[in-house]
This record gives sequence, structure tokens and C-alpha cells, in this order.
Amino acid sequence: MFLFATSLDHFQDLTEVASSVVAIAKPGAVSIFWVGVHDPSIVAEQTGSHIFRKLFGSLHPGYFFSRYLAASVKILLNYFRLLRRRAGLLSGRPLDDLHFHYFTERNLRPSLELFGRIERYLHVPGTNSIFASVRHR
Repeated sequence: MFLFATSLDHFQDLTEVASSVVAIAKPGAVSIFWVGVHDPSIVAEQTGSHIFRKLFGSLHPGYFFSRYLAASVKILLNYFRLLRRRAGLLSGRPLDDLHFHYFTERNLRPSLELFGRIERYLHVPGTNSIFASVRHR
């Protein structure tokens, strides 16, 4: 068994990594992947859950209305941040110096298939986390 916990995006050449893993894996071995995806809609869902958790953390009217104003500003700022993220993802260039890849729901599956056959694939609601198990050939 191999475990990749939010690390796959830090490898420059995924084909080389997959080939290395497959070369040392016994037939039928499994890799477990925990991968963060960066689709703007998924990141918005995650960010929104944090904003709303704080907003409804207390139903005291004074707290609620002050948090409502803060939430309105955060939502607007996040909109512009997500526009920049989407432009960066579409350009194909890294969004920072620490990652070689930024996975989205669209490009993650082909990357995982380099390792073998995807058996399980789960997006945890309210997060940008995808968990997958891949059986090696």
C-alpha cells in the first residue's frame, strides 16, 4: 500500500512518480490518495461554509448583524480571489512556488489513472478534499 496525503501536487513529473510506484508495487497493490482540488466552485463552498459558521455562531442580534456585515465583505473579497484563481488555473501556470500541479475535478482522474484503476473516489462535502483508492495493474 502507498499513501499520498496532499503530496501529489508537489511532484513535478507525475508520470515518473507513477512509473516508480508501479515498478515497486506488488500486483494488485493499492495507493490511497488525499488530494486537494482547486475548482473555484469547490473552494467557494469550503470558504462559504466557514463564513456561515461564523455568521451563525451566535444568534444574539448584535453579534449576528456585526458578523453579517463582515460576511458581506468577505464574500465580495472571495469573489475577486476566486476570479484570480480561475484565471491562474486556465493559464496552466503554477499559482505559487510550492506546487507543480493544481488539481481540479477535471484533471485529477487522469492523473490518478497513471497509477492504475480508480476503485473509489470521494469528495468530502464542505471541503476541497478528494479521497481515492487506486489499484495497481
